[in-house]
Amino acid sequence: MPLSTSATKGIWKACRGWATSLLAGAEQLVFPAACRICSQPLPDSTGSKPAALTADRLCGGCRLELCDHSRRCSRCGLPGAGGNGCSGCRQLVARLGAGQPLWQEFAVLGRYDGLLREAVLHAKHPTGEDLAELLALLLLAQRPAIRSWGIAAVVPIPMHWRRRWKRGTNAAAAMARQLARQLGVPLRHALARSAVTPLQRSLPAASRPGNVAASFRLRDRRVGGNVVLLVDDVATTGATLAAATGLLLEAGVPVVYAAVAARAEASADSP
Repeated sequence: MPLSTSATKGIWKACRGWATSLLAGAEQLVFPAACRICSQPLPDSTGSKPAALTADRLCGGCRLELCDHSRRCSRCGLPGAGGNGCSGCRQLVARLGAGQPLWQEFAVLGRYDGLLREAVLHAKHPTGEDLAELLALLLLAQRPAIRSWGIAAVVPIPMHWRRRWKRGTNAAAAMARQLARQLGVPLRHALARSAVTPLQRSLPAASRPGNVAASFRLRDRRVGGNVVLLVDDVATTGATLAAATGLLLEAGVPVVYAAVAARAEASADSP
């Protein structure tokens, strides 16, 4: 008697699961799972979800060092309780020349220092794309409130095509791709760079808002009317995020949230 369609699908699903488990076991034997940061072997996980086949490949020590469990202001992303009178918010708006941050809330994995700084810098290269996605997973796990924001689309901070071609990757885009996948919403490359401007890190803090003020243009209007999560790998003065947020709001986005892997905690006079 011929098998029914549902029975055939069930057999195929079981065979596929068996083959995946077999492949995972073989890979674990030949290439034991190791921490993406320090290369220390990870516990054998072939009995459940193999670490070698997931983006979550960190030992406990590196995970602890990458994640910042301190309280941060939800508007400026700097350490502190936030709210009215937040010194970080006052510093931010003074730099940007605005009354308040344009984004609704700001999610930060940790301080741009130590191991997280090294990870972010490595994620800026083609060999570090999986690391950028891992940082996005850590950010979502560390700041679960992101899931409650009602995000309808994820938008990465873009690079100019010349700089993107030279570098070979965009860490912000890799992070945004993973966040969109985890949130189950579209990834929209809604912004583009209209000019090659000096790198923000090469300029003093006071010059950064002007450097990026007119450097973005809108390339995808489908974000209009949707709540957007704007993603970058690192923020220092907030000037880049502010310029991009302003353009999205002008395009009809009702609310913009911001998320970065690392937040620099420099003084107003820092480069």
